[in-house]
Amino acid sequence: MRILFCSNYFTHHQIPLSDALYELTNHNYCFVAHKEMDAERKNLGWGNDLARPYTCSASDQEVQKQLNDLDVLIAGSFPERQTKEYGKKAKLFFRYSERILKTGNSLLKYPKRFFHWHACNPPWQKAYMLCASAYTAGDYAKFGLFHDRCYKWGYFPETIRYSSIDDLIDRKAKATILWCGRFLGWKHPDDVIEVAKRLHEAGCCFTIEMIGTGEMEQQLKRQASEAGLLGENVRFLGAMSPEAVRCHMESASICLFTSDRQEGWGAVLNEAMNSGCAVVASDAAGATPYLVNDGVNGSVYQSGNIQELCEKVRRLLENTTMQYSYFVSGNHEWAAGKMQETAALLADCGVTWLHNGFVTLQRGGDSLLLAGIDDPNGYADQKTPQQVAREVRDAAPEGFWLLLAHRNTFFNGRYCRLGADLTFCGHAHGGIWRLPFTDGLVDTNLNLLPSFTSGFYHCNDAGCEGAEVFVSRGLGNSPKWAFRLFNRPQIAVVTLKKG
Repeated sequence: MRILFCSNYFTHHQIPLSDALYELTNHNYCFVAHKEMDAERKNLGWGNDLARPYTCSASDQEVQKQLNDLDVLIAGSFPERQTKEYGKKAKLFFRYSERILKTGNSLLKYPKRFFHWHACNPPWQKAYMLCASAYTAGDYAKFGLFHDRCYKWGYFPETIRYSSIDDLIDRKAKATILWCGRFLGWKHPDDVIEVAKRLHEAGCCFTIEMIGTGEMEQQLKRQASEAGLLGENVRFLGAMSPEAVRCHMESASICLFTSDRQEGWGAVLNEAMNSGCAVVASDAAGATPYLVNDGVNGSVYQSGNIQELCEKVRRLLENTTMQYSYFVSGNHEWAAGKMQETAALLADCGVTWLHNGFVTLQRGGDSLLLAGIDDPNGYADQKTPQQVAREVRDAAPEGFWLLLAHRNTFFNGRYCRLGADLTFCGHAHGGIWRLPFTDGLVDTNLNLLPSFTSGFYHCNDAGCEGAEVFVSRGLGNSPKWAFRLFNRPQIAVVTLKKG
């Protein structure tokens, strides 16, 4: 079988399908491009590594050879005169089209469009339609065309086969939201900035990465800056190659697809879903109805409804499966004699026990290490804190790392010397009874006037004065008979900002 595929230009989105057709036809497949790729897409890296044995331009002699004994013609965005010429020589003729009414169906334009499209597709020409949009068939039906001759089609960018989807999901930076595309009005990147404002006002923790360039770039940066979000919650990463975009998709947990009906398809949706992102997609974009089943493999919102978009994003951010939770043991867990049962229960809830170990957390190309050491009441043969610190430094000699360690009383003189950039402790229960100008009246061992019981402290141990610790007041009481006085229970939220 000989297949000729004609379109405006060849891109990386067409490679997987074209490679497959080339092999299936025993190399009797040819992709014909009638013009050069525009500079904007070339600058985005779309023109890289596109050389294929089956591609040629409309002016090449190879096209005439392919027309001999042609079985199938697939014609996309291609000059109509040549399309008709090629179509006469094909045994089977397919049109390949996105929706044709991207800007609506004006009554004034309807007569001209009706006659034009009927002239291109006369009733005696048995052509079929490959719909590169969920709305293609409906648009053509308004002109009485391709009735019962439309097939669900689309765009077919590369599908990466991951060895483990679970591992891909586990590596993602939680609460990281990605938006990719050109900054154009009909792609609605400004909706993303508005969502960021509302999420920030609601107290949500998140980072939005905006990849791309375009006419709205300065406007978007100004809006983010005026809302106090630029650089902290909203980051503009500029244009980048398709390969680099994929890397960001693989690390992001959520991807927003906000285009309106002028988005014929939107291959970024294919790629984001393939990369394991939870997608929130506009219902008006051509790819959405074909790819996303709302509430099953993604979320769909009514195009232009920012409130609905914000609610669906917030629901994902508040979903505990989209968050990392880590735990280190304290003296009470070991004293109760049920450490293993506690660890199993936490694991069932998706909590990771940092059992004298560490993990690497990544977001937007940045990373830090989170280490945890068990309470001294743990196993007698457990790793020492010094061993854990050496393993962290061996893994990332210059990396930023955080340490979770239960006992605040061990920070000065011990934990402060491990080299962590910031240590998180508990144990003190806020000093139990907190009086003015004190860190508490007594500690959990009933020692008077303790320190390091609530908030941030710098080490005052000689030789490591720069070490810093944050101590949480926690929720419980210790000893059990003690009641808190001027000492509210605390769940602390600490936001790390890149220097």
